[in-house]
Amino acid sequence: DSPEEAVFTGYLDAGGKLYVESGDLFAYEHPDNLMPYFSMDEALLSDGANDLFDVSGVAGTFTEGYYYVYGGENSWVDHIFPAGDAEQVVISPGDDAGSGVTFDAGDYMTACFSFEVGMLEDGDFTKAEFMNGLMDWFGGEEPPPPTLSLTLTPYDPEPIEIPADGGYVEFDATVTNNTGDAVT
Repeated sequence: DSPEEAVFTGYLDAGGKLYVESGDLFAYEHPDNLMPYFSMDEALLSDGANDLFDVSGVAGTFTEGYYYVYGGENSWVDHIFPAGDAEQVVISPGDDAGSGVTFDAGDYMTACFSFEVGMLEDGDFTKAEFMNGLMDWFGGEEPPPPTLSLTLTPYDPEPIEIPADGGYVEFDATVTNNTGDAVT
């Protein structure tokens, strides 16, 4: 168990959500202690070849209907497939090789891609749409408004200048309770 794997496995054991993209992590480097967290079919896992030119989404997943030309690194791109309750979410349409797997274990979630998402070329769908779909799958929500907000208003409406040797500026401070409940 490498120190890096221990950090990731500890994070996932604590209920974390982990997103990984790497062309060689799974088949070539094969992090033994981390692999079970991704629920991949290790019998189908292969080191791939120089054959990833485009990727397609998979019906019934957040990527359904997506298609992208891929312009990134293309050497030994791992072919990855799900096991158990994991889902195939991206394939290489040229050879139907798996290139993206998500897994919701209930108490942690993982998503892995064997390509650089940042090197997908925007077309009918954008990289931002891909990542927004992934964040939605992870259960992403708008953060709640802050419990309290602080507004500082300078006493003097003139531009604020603080001399090089130091100084001070006086402000009015307004604290707003954004919840409607008492805050202690």
